[in-house]
Amino acid sequence: MVLLAFLTTLSDALFLVQAVMPLLAAALLCRQGAAPATAPRRAALLLFAPALLAMVSYRFVVAHPTRFPARLGFKNLSANLDEFGKILVALFGPRPLLAAVLLLALLAGLACTVACLRRKALFDLPRPLQQLLVFATLSCAATVVVMLLSTSVQPAPRYLITALSSLLVSGVFALAWLAGPRLRFALPGLALVFAGLLAADAWRVRDQRATDTYFYPEQVACIDRALAASGARHGIAQYWDAKRVQGLSRRDLTIAQYTGTLTPMEWITSQRFYGAGYDFAIIADQEAAEFRLPRAPLTALNGEPLQSVACGDRSVLLFGPGRLRIPPALQESASHQAAR
Repeated sequence: MVLLAFLTTLSDALFLVQAVMPLLAAALLCRQGAAPATAPRRAALLLFAPALLAMVSYRFVVAHPTRFPARLGFKNLSANLDEFGKILVALFGPRPLLAAVLLLALLAGLACTVACLRRKALFDLPRPLQQLLVFATLSCAATVVVMLLSTSVQPAPRYLITALSSLLVSGVFALAWLAGPRLRFALPGLALVFAGLLAADAWRVRDQRATDTYFYPEQVACIDRALAASGARHGIAQYWDAKRVQGLSRRDLTIAQYTGTLTPMEWITSQRFYGAGYDFAIIADQEAAEFRLPRAPLTALNGEPLQSVACGDRSVLLFGPGRLRIPPALQESASHQAAR
């Protein structure tokens, strides 16, 4: 668990806000009578230490940082409130039952937090369950506060997944304990009803959107056909094309990410993808200049490509095995930036 806490916080600092800090706060709040709950407090502190170490050591451990800078303030509060309201409407508008369940769980968590502050137990709930409810409530509160006060990252629905899931799970545990043995068969039945509703919704989406068992867009298939004819496997592209084509291609492709100035974009990628020479380039002529790979510098150094294949709004320039090189001045500039 210590190792997982370190790696998870290293991957995303939001884990510290949504999990580690609420867990530590819940362990400190939930006490039995006047005596502190020493075991949960020790466990929470044991997980807090590696999470804090991950925050401090991030720049020394990660070669190419991909973490957005964490900046909090009131500058974007109004815009963030508007965006957060839109997220709630989109999430709970079509799902009023889910909203009601989460609201009940949140109210129970708030009541439990107040009871913990007053050193009392709510409905004689067991201390572990009380701690779980407080944890889920504090996790939601911390997530919402960070989303509203963030000045560097716009609020997005994915930030709520962990917090709302924790709240839903803790609420179900509390309901199961309150229901007692008399209703032990009713709760599995309710779970089956919800599972059936989810399955029906998934089936409806599948039919409406004509979902395929293996997603293979025609544009990626076109790129695959162009590369297969020449045997090309190692190329360059802008960030989104590299991610999309390499992920959906049925060929074993290696695509290095470059910006519109032909400098490496070392963002969520592997250093192994970069080399001295490449076989092809994917050009997105309609993208913004900062993302669009420029043809002129490439052809000035390497000559005209052996073949150019149009695949929708993308062009595949085929230069031959290892014959596509980045202009030396840009390559030298990129290596200096990487060294710094």
